[in-house]
Amino acid sequence: RVQPSEITKLAIAIFAAGVATTRAGEIDDLRKVLQPVILATGLAAFLVLVEPDMGTAMVVGATAVGILFVSGVRMRHLLPTLAVIAVAGLYEAMSKAYRRDRLLSFIHPWQNRTNFAYQEVQSLVAFATGHVTGAGPGAGQAKWGFLPNPQTDFIFSVIGQELGVIGALIVLALLALLIFSIFRISQKTTSRFGSLLCVGIGSWIAAQMVLNIGAVIGLLPVTGVPLPLISSGGSSLVVELFALGLVNSVAKGISQTRETANLQSIKRFSLSLVRKSSIMLHWLKIALGTGKT
Repeated sequence: RVQPSEITKLAIAIFAAGVATTRAGEIDDLRKVLQPVILATGLAAFLVLVEPDMGTAMVVGATAVGILFVSGVRMRHLLPTLAVIAVAGLYEAMSKAYRRDRLLSFIHPWQNRTNFAYQEVQSLVAFATGHVTGAGPGAGQAKWGFLPNPQTDFIFSVIGQELGVIGALIVLALLALLIFSIFRISQKTTSRFGSLLCVGIGSWIAAQMVLNIGAVIGLLPVTGVPLPLISSGGSSLVVELFALGLVNSVAKGISQTRETANLQSIKRFSLSLVRKSSIMLHWLKIALGTGKT
């Protein structure tokens, strides 16, 4: 089943990057840059909340904020907006009974281990039984009815149980390396749109990773956000791969720019060498002519 909320993440990244690029000279004008992006992001986040999916709404917001911050929007304009969004998000979280129970059970999970905090507790148990090296691939027991949604929201718990702390850290390092590479590409490209798009995609994947792993290890409330590129899910995986394809396209542009620069450098060096050689030959002819005379 197609999930429009997954497509929304990429759509907001493209829209925000486009606005910040086409109106780069008016970045301090709130009506030209900040307002359109915030309105579009707010509308998208509201529609996602209606599903309801608060975790994805937070990821959408993080994507837009990352682009606005890097594009040059001043913090004195951005911080009040973030404060309003934070207050609205907290109100929304506390206004629904099941969300409020989830949030409060996160504070004391072991006291609510038989109801609202059941997933968190089972996730921690899975990690604890994995120890350092894990039970081995396929040998974990949490996924056999003990841990709900082991293939989606809590796939990292299964990794921790079967591959241990070492395997979990390797997966975490690979995701961190991917995010670092995306931000590195955003720094190197000469395209403003490509740079901001990479920032948005990197912020999206980073926020999603933090929300997922934070919930799995008990540092954050459970929001139902999948682990990027690892959790089961057709829509999320397809959209993430499409986004990484866009990042790869930006990186390819960097390579082409470098090749062009290298060719131009070689051309300049060759022309300089030809000129210097011509001058040297000219003076050599004069010297030889003088010697004969």
